[in-house]
Amino acid sequence: MISKLLATSALLVSMSVSAAPTTGGDIALLEVASVTTAGELVRVRVLRNYDELVTLGDDPSTGATLYPHRSVALGYLANCEAGKVALDSWQMFSGNAGEGQIVWADRPQAPEFLAASSAEELSALRGACSLRSAAIAGANNTP
Repeated sequence: MISKLLATSALLVSMSVSAAPTTGGDIALLEVASVTTAGELVRVRVLRNYDELVTLGDDPSTGATLYPHRSVALGYLANCEAGKVALDSWQMFSGNAGEGQIVWADRPQAPEFLAASSAEELSALRGACSLRSAAIAGANNTP
């Protein structure tokens, strides 16, 4: 039980993310409860919060701001054996902590697995694979 609590505590990841514009207080959190397995893959959700409103630019035709949001939930797929991750889905929210209206939600038609290159992707990969390993070890120790 204590090892399970320690593993869970260690996986509550808080880190800076580089997203423009930032004020240095933006954070991303790995949602431990979101970790599920899908065959050999592990799904995990990361929630980013921004100090300021973030947009994806302006529409060149209308000048309207594109997708203004204060938080985004990113679904990652982790291939633990290959050490790779793929973006599986995203939801942008008008408020912080995944609250408010959904501004934009989508998923790629075919997730592309790549070597984790950002701190967020590395944390998603390590967290998902650690929890998967802990679940497998716990299942093997169940009487």
